[in-house]
This record gives sequence, structure tokens and C-alpha cells, in this order.
Amino acid sequence: MFRERDSWVREGFVSHEGVVGVLLADGSEPGPVYVDMGSGGHVHQLTDWWVYDGTLGRPTAASMRGRCACGLRGTATYAIDWVNIPDDDLDDADVSGPYGDWSAHLDDVADHTVRLPDDLAVLLEQAGELIGQLMDQGELALVLRASDELETIVAAHAPPAARALARALALALALALALALAQEERSGLMPATAQDLGLTEEAARPTAPLRPPHLASLSGPWIPGAASGAGAGVRRPVSRRRVRSRRTCRGSRRRAFGGC
Repeated sequence: MFRERDSWVREGFVSHEGVVGVLLADGSEPGPVYVDMGSGGHVHQLTDWWVYDGTLGRPTAASMRGRCACGLRGTATYAIDWVNIPDDDLDDADVSGPYGDWSAHLDDVADHTVRLPDDLAVLLEQAGELIGQLMDQGELALVLRASDELETIVAAHAPPAARALARALALALALALALALAQEERSGLMPATAQDLGLTEEAARPTAPLRPPHLASLSGPWIPGAASGAGAGVRRPVSRRRVRSRRTCRGSRRRAFGGC
């Protein structure tokens, strides 16, 4: 029956389960169909493509496409001819298009996935089969013991490997950024970028404050301050006595601490 082909799973990629998705005539993806089976208060929720046939008030799917559990949707769509799809045997429905698109997606995922060494892959497969046999035989205590051993291995090696990989990725990102900045500097883009960001000496140099209009007639450099009045903002000379006392103080300090 077609029920066995409602979803597709490739070994080693359980998180990428594939199904046939559908689209309505307006190009939207319909929500689930709720079916009351008359068994208490529970209402069944169906998303299989064949439930969108327009009967009993259900939405009518106009086309199908591949859909993956990872969220990917196939770009190619395939029209659904409900007239030529028998109601009693959905196995005759042609879903090769969506399946082929999902399979191509899995091939791309596999190409970007780290492959295990053959001997390690065989050992893991054998361990899974043996644990499954123990489960079928009712040896639940052995199943738990074997699972605990596997969890111990994972706990011992997975966190250090994850931290080392994170450090390596961070280093690779830093190197890529440094190379990109060096390339900008060689191409002449870096100085302009640094100027815009205020990182150059010229951009960081403070600009002279503007003289207020009511002080435009005064001569000499203008020093901004909180004072107000006719002499606000005007540089005042420092008395010679104050300068002399400062020099004497500095000289006393040098003598007290043994000179410079």
C-alpha cells in the first residue's frame, strides 16, 4: 500500500524525513486536516497529501512538491490530477517528482556531512543491532546497561571535541577577517573606512569650538566654559606668582624623591 511510501527516510539522516507536500491553487500551503474518528474527545490531525482532495469540505490541492523535515520545500511543483487518481489504490499515484527532489536534497546534505570511517560505522551499526536484539528478547536491564555505556563514551568525548571545534572555527573566522581587512588596505578601501569610523589620527583630532555670536568682537582664543557674562569664554592670563609657586613645588618634589 501507498501508506508505506507516505514518508521517506534515508539511513543516517533521520532528521531529514521526506514527505509529499501540497500547494493550493493560490500557491499557499494548507494547514492540517482535522478528522473526528468518533473515538472520544481526540481529533486526529492529518497532513498526508491525499487528504487534500476537496471532499467533505477539505481544501483541494492543486500541485505537489517535495518537503523535508528540516524545513526545506522543493522549488519544483507537480500538478495533481485527482480525476485519474483512484480512490481505493493511491499506490498508482505518481510521486516520483517530489521524491526525486527530496533525494537530491539528501545527496547535497550527505556531501556536506562528515563521513565516519568505515570500521567505526560498522561497529556502531553492530552495536545498534545487538541492542535492538536485546530489546526484542526482553533483556531490558542489559539494554539500559549498554545505553549507559554509550552515554559515558559520548559524555567523555563530545564536549571536548565541541569546544575544540568552536575554537578552531573562531580562529578561522578571525583569520578570514584579518585577510579581508588586509585586502581592503591594499586596495585603498581601508583608509576611507577607518576615516568614516573615526579611527584615523585626523578623524580623532578634536576640532576647535565655534565662537558664540555674542563673543565675535572679542580678540584672542575662545575657551568654552560655564561662566556667563561679558567675559565668558575669554582666555585669562595666569599670574606669574602662581606659575612660580608651581615650579617651586615641582622642584621640591623632585628633591624629596631624589630627582628625576
